[in-house]
Amino acid sequence: MSDTNPFPRRSVLRAAAGAAGAAAATAIAGPSSALASLAGQQWHVNGKRHLTITWDEWAIPTITGKDEFDVTHGVGYAQARTNAREILDIYGRARGAAAARWGSPYLAEDRFTVQLGLKAKTDQ
Repeated sequence: MSDTNPFPRRSVLRAAAGAAGAAAATAIAGPSSALASLAGQQWHVNGKRHLTITWDEWAIPTITGKDEFDVTHGVGYAQARTNAREILDIYGRARGAAAARWGSPYLAEDRFTVQLGLKAKTDQ
């Protein structure tokens, strides 16, 4: 086993986060019955990424790709398709902008996030 990793963990996580954010912004998550509508769907990407996502009858994605980055991108996309509302909620909270989007119940959490400096750290 080699100690050198061709895919640094930080890069792989950035790829997944980017894919999840982009897909969540374009996906509309409905009630759980909406997941059934994914059954039988396929999503192909050719170009920069080479991957295929196929959802079975229980809306479970099967992701195939050329390399670890492609599969990670696919995992992020599949998560965003099935959990778009949750991902957008977590993203808003992590950025300290939930109160601006969803109202005053999130104000204390946003203040705490700003005090910790999380947004500045993620923007680096």
